[in-house]
Amino acid sequence: MNRELHAAGILTEKKAIRANYVLNVLSVFIPFGGTVVCIVQFSSIPPTPITISIFLVFFLLNILGVAVGFHRYFSHRAFETSSFFRLLLGVWGSWAMQGSIVRWVADHRRHHRYSDQPLDVHSPYWRNQEKISNGFMRLAHAHFLWMFVGLPTDKGLYAKDTISDPISRGCSQWYWFLCATSLFLPAFVGYGISGSDEAIRSFFWAGCLRVSLLHQLTWSVNSFGHMFGKKAEKSRDEARDNLVLALLVFGEGFHSYHHVHQSTAVNQPAYLDLAGQCINLLEKLQVVWNVKRH
Repeated sequence: MNRELHAAGILTEKKAIRANYVLNVLSVFIPFGGTVVCIVQFSSIPPTPITISIFLVFFLLNILGVAVGFHRYFSHRAFETSSFFRLLLGVWGSWAMQGSIVRWVADHRRHHRYSDQPLDVHSPYWRNQEKISNGFMRLAHAHFLWMFVGLPTDKGLYAKDTISDPISRGCSQWYWFLCATSLFLPAFVGYGISGSDEAIRSFFWAGCLRVSLLHQLTWSVNSFGHMFGKKAEKSRDEARDNLVLALLVFGEGFHSYHHVHQSTAVNQPAYLDLAGQCINLLEKLQVVWNVKRH
């Protein structure tokens, strides 16, 4: 059995499983702990207009880093760009604390290879090779439990190009440093604008809460986006186009369309795909080129 899993790019070694588990636990629960503080201590550290502004700027950079960077560029090579902009996308995406570029790409490509079949990394219907029958457990597994009970992906098989690229490899090697800047940089900005009280607010609200919120939105594409919505024409799996998710996650919620046309840079309907429209604008500005479209 282990030989078959290894051939499919699934790791079963205890060391790899433990390392993947630790990375997920820290990436999820460090910002979540700060989010709890936001809620419990709301009366002591309520957000100000400055806090909200810093939150929105970093949230925008995060979502572009994940949707345009980690997903459409690093995973699917939907366009080409310069080394400098590739670095920006790598940093912004890493700020989302969803794992390194290399790990994110490997998991995502495995997801497409086995979409809603056994060995899909975060399907609502399968836990490794075990079928999930309970509706709530389907949603929970695809949303977040897969990070703690699933088997890790062989990055050398699924993300060889990102490993060989010095920028994506470097961002992956410096993942924890970039995570630290994701949480503390908003605090430094807040301090520079309005002093120590704003630094504390910005750390918790524009740092921790921002990351936790984006976690939930991204995970919702994996869970709700495979259970609720409409299937695109020629769909072969359970991915769905969900308008609410599309509006919340810059067009990433047109998930069924994406599964049918994986390498396209712009989902349909294009006018609702904000990440796609961003790519269109960047193309006009000659920041990206050779943009793939269906």
